[in-house]
Amino acid sequence: MKEITPEADSSYDPFWNYSLMVYQRTGLADACIRLQDQYGLDVNVVLFCVWCGVEGPGRLGGSRLGASVEVTRDWQRRAVVPLRGLRRHLKENPGPLDAALVEAVRKSVAAAELEAEHAEQILLSETVTDLERSARDETAALDAAIANLASYLRLQKVAIDPALVDDLAAVLTGCIRGAEIADLAGRLD
Repeated sequence: MKEITPEADSSYDPFWNYSLMVYQRTGLADACIRLQDQYGLDVNVVLFCVWCGVEGPGRLGGSRLGASVEVTRDWQRRAVVPLRGLRRHLKENPGPLDAALVEAVRKSVAAAELEAEHAEQILLSETVTDLERSARDETAALDAAIANLASYLRLQKVAIDPALVDDLAAVLTGCIRGAEIADLAGRLD
């Protein structure tokens, strides 16, 4: 993923830039993919929950987060998921075509998928533009991020299990360097 800056991209968005920065950290991508594939969670929303806690307006509450998720649901279903499915299909089942040709198509689809994710993140961040960023220390930021994630899990009706907790802890520690996460399972209920 490349770094997006205000000078380099007219669609600059602080949430997108934050996501690009943290997604490259060790263990974060793998945890996000498991959250997506095993629990049906939208990685953009997971990162949004953390970003709001750390960099954005703080705790969103269930109704505010629900409204944000609803804004992106159709885009996720109609654009992001089909592109992801096609990219994965081309990687796993290249078919009878020349491998180099299939790889070129897969890379184009991956670029389109990334742009669709970018568009979804813009939609998400626009849902909180009316909220002020509140000053928070690291502990308060972590608490807000966990509260937002707990709200999202409730919205999605995802049961808390040890593997989910491990992956969410990996996301949190990847996004919040040096975060000490105690009793995450209890804090997500």
